[in-house]
Amino acid sequence: MALKVKTPCLSPSLLACQKCGTEKGIAGAESIGAPFIHIDVMDGKFVKNVSFGVDFVKEVHDKHKMLNDTHIMVERPWELVEEFAKAGSDIITFHLEACDNHERVEETIKKIHDGGAFAGLCIRPGTPIDSIAPYINSIDLVLLMCVEPGWGGQKFIPETYERIKKTKKLIKENNPSVLLEVDGGINDVTGPKSIEAGADILVTGTYLFGDETPEIRASKILNR
Repeated sequence: MALKVKTPCLSPSLLACQKCGTEKGIAGAESIGAPFIHIDVMDGKFVKNVSFGVDFVKEVHDKHKMLNDTHIMVERPWELVEEFAKAGSDIITFHLEACDNHERVEETIKKIHDGGAFAGLCIRPGTPIDSIAPYINSIDLVLLMCVEPGWGGQKFIPETYERIKKTKKLIKENNPSVLLEVDGGINDVTGPKSIEAGADILVTGTYLFGDETPEIRASKILNR
């Protein structure tokens, strides 16, 4: 079953809500009608930072009606995805770079689907777009990092716009049902430009939960 939502849309990041609180972040995401809530999982190994884990997903998964969009920045993801699916992750996106070989990528995708979740594949800013081509017919979502993964508040890498265009072309030519998500440095300037380039879902946290209300910030990101 394809992952179907009205696009373009936002996936508000709870990582940016550690100061204001998870409940406030969820309420803010609901107030803008977001179909997703973004949960960043970091193990301190694949990336230097450490953040949410399986227990956090268990805690929040049923406190709202949005899809739990879980991005796992971890080593050996094939060993962990089943736990996240059981915990309540609706989408589990893992990094291509975290897998040893082609077989590991396929194994991880299969385990996600077997667990009843949608499978997303993520790549860092320096990883060639063509590297995801062998998996485009097996996944539900592609996540392009617009910054180096590991912490929030970074500036958007301008070369990402061309990467979005190239990825969208790959998707259209091979599996149009795949959604294209972008993450990192999304604001009222980079958001509209990313949508114009072909992005379907924009992960946003630092900007969305800034000084203005989430409703005002969301309308600026989506240029509405």
